[in-house]
Amino acid sequence: MTTVAAAGTLSLSGCLSQLREWRGNGNSSNQSSSNEDSTGSDRLSKLPGESIENFETLDKWNTLIDAGTLKAGTDDPYGGSQSAHLTASEGTEYAAIYKPFDGQDLSGKNLSLAVKFTGRQQLRLTIELFAPNSRNVHVLHRTL
Repeated sequence: MTTVAAAGTLSLSGCLSQLREWRGNGNSSNQSSSNEDSTGSDRLSKLPGESIENFETLDKWNTLIDAGTLKAGTDDPYGGSQSAHLTASEGTEYAAIYKPFDGQDLSGKNLSLAVKFTGRQQLRLTIELFAPNSRNVHVLHRTL
């Protein structure tokens, strides 16, 4: 299960890549040498790594109780036609969404998440990754 918590308004998009792809040593078939402008799903296909969530459908994502609202954001998606748009409820300091994923081996992989926020000067982002047995949890914190 993956949980994302944030304050304010947040748009998300995520992918996995191998470290060598980030350093430019990987031979990714997704990379293109074209100088054409890319938008929408064309831009998503040119991103490095393997997308584990493109947020094209939000049906399997849930908000935590009293933890904001989730809707599709189409104004400025990172890749594809939309991003997840998470908004904290009035008078609340946080918003959170979660989704269970089928078992994925993240060994030797980098997890990347594109985040854009408004309504605050700073954002405290927390990502929780639970192993299938739920005994192993990785918690990542980032202040933006």
